[in-house]
Amino acid sequence: MSEFSAGFEKDCFKLIDEFKKHKTAEFKYFCHEWKKMNFQFIFCGRQTDADLIEFTSEALLIAKHLFLKSSESPLDRIGALYILYAMYFKQPTFQFCKIRICMNEWIEIRKFLELNNHPDQVTLIVWKLFISDAFRFVENEMEYGFETFFLKGARRKSKISLEEPKKQSRFKNFVEHEIRNLKSLDGILSAMNVLETAYNEMKDSLQENETGEDRMQQSTFVGEVRKEFDGLLDELNQKKAGENSGVVSEHKKADSEIGKKRKQLRQKALFNIVEDKRYESPAKSDRKKKPAKKRNSRSRKKLESESDLSLTDTTDVNSD
Repeated sequence: MSEFSAGFEKDCFKLIDEFKKHKTAEFKYFCHEWKKMNFQFIFCGRQTDADLIEFTSEALLIAKHLFLKSSESPLDRIGALYILYAMYFKQPTFQFCKIRICMNEWIEIRKFLELNNHPDQVTLIVWKLFISDAFRFVENEMEYGFETFFLKGARRKSKISLEEPKKQSRFKNFVEHEIRNLKSLDGILSAMNVLETAYNEMKDSLQENETGEDRMQQSTFVGEVRKEFDGLLDELNQKKAGENSGVVSEHKKADSEIGKKRKQLRQKALFNIVEDKRYESPAKSDRKKKPAKKRNSRSRKKLESESDLSLTDTTDVNSD
């Protein structure tokens, strides 16, 4: 989930709380709160159609989760359904993004509609979404594809979210597990290998008397599939090794940065000690000079007193 989608989820909670204050499930009160919170501008600010489609898909997924997983009160689920309905029909891409529904989710929607404690507007909204081809009945709510995860440079640096590496690692583990199951002794490739062997033997028995170019070639379909699967496994292992080396390099980088910081701190501490010594050295020299100053003052006073005595002596002599 991107940062914008996380903010959208918080706004949805706030919108549902404001809608619940009316204590009724009528759609007009939801419209009032929708306009009051300026939700009509939710699609503004997208620079490209790709950004708009990405945000709309995430917003529909969030609204669907709020509708299916909300169990606090019926108004919570109805408010989330209204958000899902409004987001689908208000998207600027003319209903390009669809709502992906799994089998268990559709069963949950059917159970919700069978309840009698909600107004007819709720049933009409679900029916309108259904006849407008808003739902896509799929195996998994997330769309997976090899081109998304194995194409170089597919991830845009400006749109990388924190959860994206986790999703990719989960998908890689899922693909690796499925391929290994297919290649196992109980997997479908083993059964296909038996069928292919029987098929080639049957062809050989039918063309015993034919030679040269008239003979049909042996089927190698299962071997080609195995090669493709082996190539995928090798690529997955290489990507895992690259990710692990990237993690190690990040740790080394962090350690080097910590070492630089420690070195700077030691240099700073040493510089402060040197500065303190430079600051203290004049004080010590002053302390040494102070006794000399005292001796000079004493000698000066002694000379002055002697000069005074000599003057008095001369005056006495002259008087006599």
